[in-house]
Amino acid sequence: MSSMSAESNASRLLDWCSDMEHVKQVHAHIHKLGLAQHSIQHSTRLLKLHLTLTPNPNHNLTQAGMLFDRIEKPNVSMYNAVIRASSCSNRPSEAVDLYRRMVCDQVQCNAYTLPFVLKACGGCGGGAGEIIEQVHTHVLKTGYGCEVHATNALVHAYASLGDIESASAVFGSMAAKDAVSWNTMINGLVKCGRMEQAFIVFRTMSEKSVVYWTTMIKGCVESGQPGDALDLFQEMMASGVRPDKVALTGAVAACGDTGSLARGKWIHSYISKNGIEFDGALCCVLIDMYAKCGALEKAEEVFNQVEDRRSVAIWTAIISGFGAHGRASEALQWFNKMKASGVRPNSITFTSVLTACSHGGLVEEGEILFRSMETVYKLKPSIEHYGCMVDMMCRAGLLEEAVSFIRNMPVEPNAAIWGAVVSACCARKNIDLAEKIAKMVINLEPDRAGRYIQLANVYATVGDWDQAAAVRKEMKDSHRVSKVPGCSFMDLNGNPCQFLAIP
Repeated sequence: MSSMSAESNASRLLDWCSDMEHVKQVHAHIHKLGLAQHSIQHSTRLLKLHLTLTPNPNHNLTQAGMLFDRIEKPNVSMYNAVIRASSCSNRPSEAVDLYRRMVCDQVQCNAYTLPFVLKACGGCGGGAGEIIEQVHTHVLKTGYGCEVHATNALVHAYASLGDIESASAVFGSMAAKDAVSWNTMINGLVKCGRMEQAFIVFRTMSEKSVVYWTTMIKGCVESGQPGDALDLFQEMMASGVRPDKVALTGAVAACGDTGSLARGKWIHSYISKNGIEFDGALCCVLIDMYAKCGALEKAEEVFNQVEDRRSVAIWTAIISGFGAHGRASEALQWFNKMKASGVRPNSITFTSVLTACSHGGLVEEGEILFRSMETVYKLKPSIEHYGCMVDMMCRAGLLEEAVSFIRNMPVEPNAAIWGAVVSACCARKNIDLAEKIAKMVINLEPDRAGRYIQLANVYATVGDWDQAAAVRKEMKDSHRVSKVPGCSFMDLNGNPCQFLAIP
């Protein structure tokens, strides 16, 4: 067989490969004919097949790496294939190592190389920032500083590390920005909690797709600005942009946080009228919204309309709703219904049901549930679960049991747990213990104003106004402590109104 016909035959065989077994057979055939060492085309295709027909990405990455190492002069396409696969694996540092080898071998990178190298930097641990800066320098040296894919990747890499100043600098220097550029910058600002800057970038955009609106709405909800989220949602609707499921989920969550029942009902109606599928996330947030607004019957109605109830999140939402309103017995009934339906509770479910027991004074039931976490469901209790148990005992007046429970906890108690004991001590007039623990809590969290106020309230309980005033003065004189004004929302004629306490 001539060399040309052998290469043509090998090409056809590679075209027919549909799984790794075929690839291995064809690879052996090509190796036997000596084509792999001489044909860049065959080597490149073999590499890509090893990396794409992959039931086990990391195993095939090893095989592809061995094949790559046997290629005498790999070209940029070969490097890109292995760098891309490494950046998407659980071995991202190998992509950076390959990039360094590529530079040493004087193989010129292209626009497809840099985004995957920068993506891999995020998995390089503590040295990621330095590596990104080195790649950034190389981007500028190689003339890709004006290439939008490379600069987008730089903005994302810096923002992912929380270095929003560097991300903003790269974004600001971009001569041309595409949709990805704007969304990456806004996303980075939102994730870093820079909502004011995110609004500035958002407002400078001439055209806003649903993606940008959704990012901002979700960011406002997650940063505790539900009123702004609802304003944005209303503005989006007025501009004629059709909301997607993520935007609707964020808007419904904002309704729950602001107590805007009328708006929540309107969005629910909008979802139904427009034939939007009620997926798990939407159902959960609707149940939560109705529960937070006190409309438990509507929350139950939404739950009953869910056909597929295999999601533990839906059950947790309804349990949490009833528990938060002090209807502990009904919350327990929902928990038992969930178990009977074959759905296993998770850690969040136990937090919800234990909170319900705490608010309802069901200490015995709560203790049984707490023990079942490890004995039945093999779930290790977290600090939140231990906190629920302490709160439960304190509300029931079992102060000695609560303190004993804390002393025997396998995890270090936090200030919130001890704070629950202080409140219970004040309610039961056990001032000596309350004072002792309150002072200890201040030492644990010296920057939290609430801890000082709690100690001042201990003294106020017994009429020791001089000591109470002294504690408040200490709090005000401390430069480390700032008291955040209390904030609440009220729904007035369908509009959420925010009320701030006077500091």
